[in-house]
Amino acid sequence: MKGRALLGAVLGLVGLGCGIASMVTSMGVLGLIAGVAGFLCIVPLVQLDRKVQHAETAAAGAAAISALRELQLETADGEGSSLQRMVDTESGLPDQSFFELALDSRLNAARRRLWPITVVEVEIFPETNIGEDRLHQMIVAFAGVARLTLRGSDIACRVGATSFALILEDTDERGGELAVERLISACANQDFGIRRMAAGVSCYPNHGLTSQDVLSQAWIALGRACATDEGSSMSRVEVAKNLDQIADTTTNSQDS
Repeated sequence: MKGRALLGAVLGLVGLGCGIASMVTSMGVLGLIAGVAGFLCIVPLVQLDRKVQHAETAAAGAAAISALRELQLETADGEGSSLQRMVDTESGLPDQSFFELALDSRLNAARRRLWPITVVEVEIFPETNIGEDRLHQMIVAFAGVARLTLRGSDIACRVGATSFALILEDTDERGGELAVERLISACANQDFGIRRMAAGVSCYPNHGLTSQDVLSQAWIALGRACATDEGSSMSRVEVAKNLDQIADTTTNSQDS
């Protein structure tokens, strides 16, 4: 990184010197050299900035993976630690309590880094008259697919009997839609006992500025997805309304 920064500085000085010389001597070729040097000095700096961004993303991913690994640790006396008690024993995924803590933490990080973060609420509908053993297999299989489908920096939690929640790092609502579509596609290729899936996608900062607002909008979107095509085999993904859309709806209701 230091080498790229030094190279950018040298090229910048060369460009500055040629520009001044061009003005003094009226030689067009020096002006051309100054322009080329100025362009080239930007390239190392852009590469440096990208490396910094990638490093920050990797660090965030490593932190999330570390947190999930800690959930599997047990104390020496055999009793689960506080993190261990935040694991859903059936699916092996973190539970609702962990999800709420992780969402606050990830949203604070997203606010500092000025990047988006997406929350997805997922409901899976089992086949009709499914037995308890089959239902258990469905939950375990879905949790496994979620782990394999999502990125290492993302978090999947079980928040209800057949409800799951995802936290997607540095992802906007369109990225959230694509992530759910990959998950639906992966489940469709397997005989898990899942009849259909519904998902609600909400993104910070487009759909809310606090964790509670983002989560509420995800639940509202999930409600629409569950109501749409209910009873059919079609899965559905709904995206929350933007803040400006919510404000317009509220204003129109008050005017009425």
